[in-house]
Amino acid sequence: MRHRGQQRRQGGYIRAVVALLAALVMTFSLSSGLVRGAEVELEKQEGAFAVKMDGELFARYVFEGHPKPFVYPIIGPTGQKMTRDYPMKEQANEAHDHPHHKSMWFAQDKVNGVRFWKEEGRIVQDDVLSVSSRDGEAALRTRNKWVGPDGDVKCTDTRTVKFSSLPGGARAIDWKVTLHASHGKLTIGDTKEGTMAIRTHPNLRLKNDPPQVTTANGKAINSQGVRGKPVWGKRASWLDYWGEIDDETVGVGIFDHPSNPRHPTWWHARHYGLIAANPFGLQYFENKSGGAGKMEIPAGESVTFRYRFVFHRGSYKEADIAELYRRYATQPRNIPSDYELAYWQPFDDKSALDQFRFSDPSMWSYAASRMNGCLQSEGDSSYEPPVRSPRIMAMLSDRTFGDFVLEAEVKYTGKDYGHADQCLFFGFQDPSHYYYTHIANNMDNHAHNIFIVDGEPRTKISTKTTEGIDWMDREWHDVRVERDASEGSIKVYFDDMNTPVMRAEDTTFRRGHVGFGTFDDQGMVDNVRIWSPDMKKESMEYLEAK
Repeated sequence: MRHRGQQRRQGGYIRAVVALLAALVMTFSLSSGLVRGAEVELEKQEGAFAVKMDGELFARYVFEGHPKPFVYPIIGPTGQKMTRDYPMKEQANEAHDHPHHKSMWFAQDKVNGVRFWKEEGRIVQDDVLSVSSRDGEAALRTRNKWVGPDGDVKCTDTRTVKFSSLPGGARAIDWKVTLHASHGKLTIGDTKEGTMAIRTHPNLRLKNDPPQVTTANGKAINSQGVRGKPVWGKRASWLDYWGEIDDETVGVGIFDHPSNPRHPTWWHARHYGLIAANPFGLQYFENKSGGAGKMEIPAGESVTFRYRFVFHRGSYKEADIAELYRRYATQPRNIPSDYELAYWQPFDDKSALDQFRFSDPSMWSYAASRMNGCLQSEGDSSYEPPVRSPRIMAMLSDRTFGDFVLEAEVKYTGKDYGHADQCLFFGFQDPSHYYYTHIANNMDNHAHNIFIVDGEPRTKISTKTTEGIDWMDREWHDVRVERDASEGSIKVYFDDMNTPVMRAEDTTFRRGHVGFGTFDDQGMVDNVRIWSPDMKKESMEYLEAK
C-alpha cells in the first residue's frame, strides 16, 4: 500500500510509461516481424507437462489426479499468476466457489447426458500422440476419453495445446480440440455450462466478493464494444479482461476462431472471473426454447473447436487485441511483407459456392458438417477431362494469382485405398493447362506428387516428396501451397507448416486461377485464405457454375 500522494503519482507515471513502451514495442514487432520469440520447451513431469519459456515456468498442463486435464499455473508476461489458485491451492484472498473451475480447461455438460463440466464424468488422457518444440512455441497433442459415471466411454477427443511467445512480450495458449463420435451418435445438449474456459486471478474480476476478495479492479470488453457485466451471453469474436495485479496492468484475451461451429460464439462470462466461450447455451443466452443450442454429431463423425488465450501487458487497447485477433484469424507464419490477404472464405453461407466454377456441378455441394459450413465433393463424376487428369474440380472463378500463399483446411471422406487423395489446383489456364498437387495416402509416379497438365496427360514435376500422409483418420488437416512464379518454386505443406512434404520448380504457367478437388474421390474444404502481392480480378470462361 502506498502512503504518500507523490509516490502514488510517480508510480502511476512509471506504469503509464511502461505501458506506452510495451505498446510501441508491440506495434514495431507486429509491423516488422524482427523480434524473435522466446525459447519454449515442454518438460515431462509426474502427471503433467511443464512449459518453460526461456528457462522459466510459464505453465503446466496437468493430466492426472483430477477429473479432467487443465492448465495451472499460468504465469503472465510480468511474472504474475493469471488464474485463480483454488481449488489446487487455498488462498485467503480468493473465493472458494465452483471447485470445477480449474484455471484453464475444456469441458462441457450434457454430453450424451453426462455433466463433464461439473465433473460428474471424467476426461481421461489415453495417449500422448506428439510433443514438439520449435521457433518460439511448444505443442502437446493427446488423445482423451470422456468417461461417464457408469464407466462407459461417451466420446473421445484429440487435442493439441500449443504454448507460444508473441511479439511485444505477450504469451499465448492455443487449443484445438476435435470431439469424435467414436462410441455412437454424440449429442451435446443446450446448456450454459461449458465450454473453453478460464477462471482469472481475483484482481481481474469485475466485482469484489468480501470478505475474501477485496482487490477486484477488472474491466471487460468484447469485439462488439460491449463492456463490463453485459458481455455475458453476447456473441463476439473475442473477449478481453484486464486490470492491475501488483501495480502492473495485465490482461487476458480469448479468441474464437472463425472456423469454429456457430462463430462468433456466445460468452458465458461472469463478473467473478469465469470466462467461457460457449456455442451451445442458446436457451440461456437468447431465451430460445426447444433445445436450439443442441448439437448432434453422427456416429463416426467429428467436430473441431479452436481457441487462443493471449496474456498481455496493459489494457486491451494498449495490447491491440483487435489486431492480434485479426492476425490469429487470417495470418499464418512466413507471409512476405508485400503480400496482402487477397481472399478469405470460411463458407459461412451457401452463397460462397457462387464464387466457383465446377468441372461437374452435380458433384459439389454446401455441407454443414462443421455446423458453419464447408465445400464438399461427392466423387464418381461423369466429367471426362480433355487429357488424363483430375475429374472433380472447383475453381475460384473471379480472380487469378501469380505469386501466392494458399492455406485451407481439408478433410478426406472417401474410401480407404492407397491413392486416396485431395488436390489443390493453381496456375489454371483452361482444363488442359494447369498445375496441381495430389496429396495421397501413398506415393508413386501417379500419386502424392506435384503435377503439370500441359495439353497432355499429367506429368510429375516434383523434385521432392514424402511417402504419403494419412487421410484415414477422417480428421480436418491444414494444407498450405507456396508459389513463387518468377522463380518457379512450388512448396506444399501438410499439418507441419515448417517442413514441406513436396517441392517442385517450373515456370510454364506464371499466373492462373486456383481451386480444389480430387482425382476421383470425395472430400471437404473449409477456411480458405490466399495471400498475394499481385491478385487480379479476372473471370474464368471455362467449366460450369453451380
